[in-house]
Amino acid sequence: MIKIWPKIILFNLIVVLLSCKSELHQHEDIFIQLDKVCIHHHFSGSVLVAYEDSILFDQAYGYTDENKTQQNNQNTIYPIASVTKLFIKHAILQMVEEGLLSIDDSMSEHLKGMMYGDEIKISQLLYHQSGLPDIHNRIARYDNPWLLHYPIKLDALLDSINSFEKLDFKPGSQSAYSNSNYLILVRIIENISHQSLDDYLQEKIFKPFQLQSTGLYKEHSHVENHAKGYSTQNGSIVFTPDFNFRNFWGSGNAFSSTHDLYQYYLNCNQYLSANISQQLVQHSGLYTGYRSYYKVVPEIGLAIIILSNNGDFKLDLMVNLLSDYFNSTLWSENRDINSGEMSGTYQASRFQEEIVAKIAFRSHKYYFNDMELVQIKENVFMIPNSGFTVLNFLPSTKKMILNDNGILWSFTKIE
Repeated sequence: MIKIWPKIILFNLIVVLLSCKSELHQHEDIFIQLDKVCIHHHFSGSVLVAYEDSILFDQAYGYTDENKTQQNNQNTIYPIASVTKLFIKHAILQMVEEGLLSIDDSMSEHLKGMMYGDEIKISQLLYHQSGLPDIHNRIARYDNPWLLHYPIKLDALLDSINSFEKLDFKPGSQSAYSNSNYLILVRIIENISHQSLDDYLQEKIFKPFQLQSTGLYKEHSHVENHAKGYSTQNGSIVFTPDFNFRNFWGSGNAFSSTHDLYQYYLNCNQYLSANISQQLVQHSGLYTGYRSYYKVVPEIGLAIIILSNNGDFKLDLMVNLLSDYFNSTLWSENRDINSGEMSGTYQASRFQEEIVAKIAFRSHKYYFNDMELVQIKENVFMIPNSGFTVLNFLPSTKKMILNDNGILWSFTKIE
């Protein structure tokens, strides 16, 4: 018996290896295409793609430095621009869970001196529904790296927001992306925690999640061995100069690697409540010389993480290719359903208006407003679109939760 065990172990190991090889081979064509896109379009950066929580593609292209002496690799560190906001959202939602603030609190309860502070809620800052003007798009000196050498404090950024004296729209009436929202959320985090943002994120997120290549830029945008960004201007390659990154304190000044962000995704699923982790699934970022993209779909174990130091590269070339492929994969795995108990009319409130969603059951398939759904789990379905919109049905409560790239909409069945 003792002599047989090594053979059994060896046989099982071979089976596992062949199974892994077969799984990788199944996706081989799409990654050959992805590699060709990266090379043909001069992508410079790192790409990680995982499916069913297994890394299937993990490659890097181009160079870290201006002199092309150091190649990008899987552990290269890049500025991630607005993907930074995932960490701020994470921190705020965790504070809500810990009872340190409420999503329905007014801004003025935690930060004095901001215009319309009594009218704007924390939730409206978090989901870009406040109406506050975006100073990084409206004040030129805040969005030009060649002009950002001067020292600045967060209070000065908040004063610049107040300088507009009026909102772009009534809070809660619509949605418009504004970096100003997250500059304010950062000050609220610092006020409540009595810590600077970098110390707080290190203590609450980066260190517990073992993100060793993740942190915040401060007065300088470039750190030795981090990827140097570049773009084409008037036909010439121009490298982004070093600048004061405190202008984007919490709204876009983090750095990370593809492996760290994948580790972040895995830890979010393992250690955070579903209410928080489901809201930390998507963000993109861009800045002069840099592009970043983070998209995870925990329900199918999909992660697409792209970090680039070529500001001209169009991320859609990769994102569309991958989303089309994984959507077709989901379609091929869709199965017939025998029960239509989730069908009916559902209603939710959005921007102070009531919206209706119709769930139909026809020929053993569910449809959301006439779009066929793919079943992922018993009560979890997906719209195979570029955003991989997830529908989670809670039949006992007659609720349906729609996850729109991290924004959760709660629908109630009305008929």
